[in-house]
Amino acid sequence: MELNIVDPFARKGYRFNGTARVVADGELFQEIPNFYRGRWVDTSKYRESRIRTFVLVKVESALALISPAYDDGSSDEQSIQKYWISYFARLNEILRLGR
Repeated sequence: MELNIVDPFARKGYRFNGTARVVADGELFQEIPNFYRGRWVDTSKYRESRIRTFVLVKVESALALISPAYDDGSSDEQSIQKYWISYFARLNEILRLGR
């Protein structure tokens, strides 16, 4: 399995590859939420009754992920981030106004 985590504004992130396991019931299914309840994780926003499965990934490799937006040689993280923040702000305004 491959899992990509990307900052949508900086257009950078990480690519994790590994083996996935779906956990839908049993003792491990009960242990996973307990693991997070005892840590600094905000679990108040989800309802356990809605959780039907967990996916555990054994990460075998992790690599940086960089958007092709950087390929022109002149774009830096700050300018790309500024562009995408502005883009989403404009999009949000259009949606708010209903145009």
